[in-house]
Amino acid sequence: MTRDKKFVWCPLHQQKKPLGGCPRCDQFPCAIISPQHLQTLAQFVTLHRAVRALSKRRIKTMYFLKDRQGVLSPYEGKLEDLAPAHAAEIEEAFEVSAYFVQELTWVPAGKKSKPPSKAAARVQPCIVELTSGTLSLEEINPGELREDAAKIYPIDKHLLRKFVPIKVSLGKSVPEKKSGAARKAATGAS
Repeated sequence: MTRDKKFVWCPLHQQKKPLGGCPRCDQFPCAIISPQHLQTLAQFVTLHRAVRALSKRRIKTMYFLKDRQGVLSPYEGKLEDLAPAHAAEIEEAFEVSAYFVQELTWVPAGKKSKPPSKAAARVQPCIVELTSGTLSLEEINPGELREDAAKIYPIDKHLLRKFVPIKVSLGKSVPEKKSGAARKAATGAS
């Protein structure tokens, strides 16, 4: 196996270095490595994608609504403002206030990549917006590689549709509440 004898300027060592030695560097891939350099290196070294950084971006609180068919749709605004006909179809609502964007990089096959963020290094329920535009509800670690994800929304609150049963006896009337003065008179008189 012969390595390419191409040299590049190394900003870390402040000298020209052979391109074939770049994958062993802790800073690989640095800003000097272009896509053409990566193509050249790919002939000699096996490279794979890894998450370099995980950017958390705050957004205005929004909801993802899940209907009876299981389809997720984004909704901006308050749930109280939802049209009654549309609200009848909604089974669950997911409140989100931020999303993660994975910044990907190339890493040599034998080299371990560092975890991008300790804050997001746990499995949690998330809504994943794929590059195709579809939404899916998954339990994932946002710090792990997901090449088909455009945005990963961690769920802040999971709201379920609440049905409150009302029990009314037909034979009994609803008891009336006594005013504060009437209650005092009843307790003070005894």
